[in-house]
Amino acid sequence: MAAEGLDIRAQYCPQDWAWVVVEGGANDLNAARERGCDTVLDSLVSADGRQGDIADLVRRIRADGARVVALGYYQLSDALEDRGFCGDALSVLSDRIETMAALDPGVVFVSMAEVVPSADPASYDRDGVHPSARSSEAIGQAIARAIRSAEGR
Repeated sequence: MAAEGLDIRAQYCPQDWAWVVVEGGANDLNAARERGCDTVLDSLVSADGRQGDIADLVRRIRADGARVVALGYYQLSDALEDRGFCGDALSVLSDRIETMAALDPGVVFVSMAEVVPSADPASYDRDGVHPSARSSEAIGQAIARAIRSAEGR
């Protein structure tokens, strides 16, 4: 998980967190052409959700005592011509993250695809890739709802 010098694992700082939100892998998939999409997907999280950099990070966070919100990806804007990101690999990655989350009751999956409609250009920033302020707010609300639900509130 270190596309273009970025490594999401290095952004986690162990502390006395109640919840940690984990999202990552899209930049790796965008840069995957050299290594191959399937190879990169497998390195992020295996099809069974048990192996890979994301699964390892989530296990590390859980071992530190925090619960995890694992985010699945939204689709890129329908208006974006060159989707990149290995075609449908973002959907496959989201499915794998959901599978991983189902293995541990302390991990909650939130699908951003259900929050950011790909057919609505206003859902995205000008680049057609990143969420707009409105979509970012909706993502934050979805995360808050998931945490409240998991805590029985």
